Amino acid sequence: MTNLISRIGCVLLGLLGAGCSSAFLQTEGVPEAPVANVQPNAQGHASGPLLYAGDLFDQISQYRLGSSKPVRSIQAVTQAYALATDSLGNLFAANGQVDYGEVDVYSAENLGLLRRIQYLSSPVSLATDRHNYLYIANDSGILVYAPGGTKLVHVMRRGTACALAFDQAGDLYAANGNGRSVGVYGPTKTPGQMKFKDNITDGVKFPYTLTISSSGDLFVANWGRSAHSKSGNRRDSVSVYSLKNLSLERVITDGILRPFALAVDSAGRLYVGNHPLGRRQRPPPGWVSVYSAGSTRPLRKITQGIDWPVSLAVDSSDDLYVADQNGNAITVYGSAGAKLVRTITRDVRGPESLLIASP
Repeated sequence: MTNLISRIGCVLLGLLGAGCSSAFLQTEGVPEAPVANVQPNAQGHASGPLLYAGDLFDQISQYRLGSSKPVRSIQAVTQAYALATDSLGNLFAANGQVDYGEVDVYSAENLGLLRRIQYLSSPVSLATDRHNYLYIANDSGILVYAPGGTKLVHVMRRGTACALAFDQAGDLYAANGNGRSVGVYGPTKTPGQMKFKDNITDGVKFPYTLTISSSGDLFVANWGRSAHSKSGNRRDSVSVYSLKNLSLERVITDGILRPFALAVDSAGRLYVGNHPLGRRQRPPPGWVSVYSAGSTRPLRKITQGIDWPVSLAVDSSDDLYVADQNGNAITVYGSAGAKLVRTITRDVRGPESLLIASP
């Protein structure tokens, strides 16, 4: 249950109708930061694509796909609640905390610390656009930083945001912390300056996270009620929208209970990480529900090797990676989740964020 408050903070803000206070923002540049914290192993130079994993205990690790041995691991500045990369070779890590929130910028190749973006309140989601501008969702709205996270250039204050994702056209989708909508923003002629286009409200209720498929569908995970309401009283769901006209295509409820994470593979299969929280000290284990493209009924539920699935990632071979926070492992599945092919435990301690990207 570690870090539960930061994980459900956006949902609780919406449920309570609470606003988010403005944060004092400051960027502390460290362009000549030493890389003494980098611990390369015998595999040496890192090449992509790689699996990046951040954990609760201030550690970030790199793994080659297909390997259980880290290329390198570092003791990070803070925990890595969310990860993102850009095409300039930067890795961004947000810690999601209210009192000492920050986003740290590392070299995606060797994990050397480059700079720190400090004094943010609740940075919970990160995204980069085609011009390498960094977007940070926090309780002040969406903060936009110049390439490399070097300078705050814009603040989008239309509601708070809990999750961010860009589509192939460059539009930005933001799950709003007010609990009732997903905002849609389009690019302008000025890089880093987005314009508000629309609000998606049909089928949206306390959105926790979202993702976009390569085929052009938006998936929104909704927490229909309070985080600790009884399972039988919940209305959790995943709503699916066509990006062509933002229309609601279907709502998935079968196999959904407190959805923490989403991923979609190249065949359009949807993976949903669920965890039945509750008032007990040790809740029952969660699972990952797998749905064929266009389906609302689970193809299967993955339970082997899973306790609390808090982050998901899919590689180019459609292997699924699951961050099992309570199990202190990253489990890897092939054949649309039908087969456990690998369990990564080396340098894994309370994993909470996964990212597959090239350095």
